Amino acid sequence: MLALTTKSKYGIAAVMELAAGHDSGLMQIKAVAGHQNIPRNYLVQVMNGLIKAGIVRTVRGKHGGYTLSKSPEKITLFEVLEALEGPLELKTSGPKLLVIKNILQRAEDNLRQSLSVSISELIVLHKDLENDWTFQI
Repeated sequence: MLALTTKSKYGIAAVMELAAGHDSGLMQIKAVAGHQNIPRNYLVQVMNGLIKAGIVRTVRGKHGGYTLSKSPEKITLFEVLEALEGPLELKTSGPKLLVIKNILQRAEDNLRQSLSVSISELIVLHKDLENDWTFQI
């Protein structure tokens, strides 16, 4: 079973938070953690992975904080997941399983394509889902 880890969930939430405030400048870790209800110390570790991958950049100092290293339109969900989880690959071993290897490669390609949605698109989709709730009695 494929499942998102807590690290990925927090990382996606943090990147979306930074994307939402991208035009407003730097965001402090305390604000991101508070808005997304993420433990601050854990978020620091997650952000370090995103910095290492070149998705987020940080500025130190009194007026420092975090921001995306490029526009939210140019960052994909796939990039964020790979930054936090490592390469997303479906592998099999054994030389006699060539047909399975080919099927897994197609599945991996489809997964990569499906997760190539930009962070900007993800924010729009998220807002659409939030606004889609209808209550009936």
